[in-house]
Amino acid sequence: MKFKRIYIEITNSCNLNCSFCSKSFRDKRNMSILEFETILKKIDKYTDFIYLHVKGEPLLHDNLEEILHLSKKYHKKVNVTTNGTLLGKRKDILKKFDNIRQINISLHNMKNNLDNLFEVIDELLSEREKISTEICKVIDEATDPWGVKVENVELKDVSLPEEMKRVIAKVAEAEREKMAVITKAAGEVEASENLAKAARTMSESAGALHLRTLATINDISSDQSNTVIFAVPIEVLRAFEGNPGLAKTVVDKVTKK
Repeated sequence: MKFKRIYIEITNSCNLNCSFCSKSFRDKRNMSILEFETILKKIDKYTDFIYLHVKGEPLLHDNLEEILHLSKKYHKKVNVTTNGTLLGKRKDILKKFDNIRQINISLHNMKNNLDNLFEVIDELLSEREKISTEICKVIDEATDPWGVKVENVELKDVSLPEEMKRVIAKVAEAEREKMAVITKAAGEVEASENLAKAARTMSESAGALHLRTLATINDISSDQSNTVIFAVPIEVLRAFEGNPGLAKTVVDKVTKK
């Protein structure tokens, strides 16, 4: 009986603390090289594919290069599932081995790890010729026993999963909203500074505030639909005491206007 794949947990350590992962009370440890080779020998006739992920982060293993070397020695194709945070540090090791069939990046952690992912994607896009040459070399070596000579390999395009595209779009939208809030806040700071300067200027000139108040009232009075309630100091009202004729004249003029 042969299995499509066998999962091997080479480490139960992880560099993240994700809410969707159940907590483990096991002691943190890495599988030794001897243990890994023993497992490879036992499963040799049962599968051609091994997946280096169960709970831990496989790229955290101190002897990752030896792990991949043994996998190649026993002719096993390797799938690596990672949270993506260590791709930048481990990429040189990963590129050495042509038996790595696939690298899966957990999208659950994508929001926290986009910087690392973008770094890898940026390198992939900016160094196409270099990567194409390396791929050509690997394929050429692999096909030599068949009598096939690979002259050239071109990296034409890079396809991203739809879910990853949506995550990147959400991050871009959040970045735009962040910049909008920052711009608005900067505008409010500048406006408040100008208002403070205007207030100081008015305070230094007698009657400036009253003139500004009257100018504002004049601006809003042009619209007949507005109702203006103007607070009159009590001292002004006392000026009309004993002179009802003057008060009536002022009221008539205001009403007429």
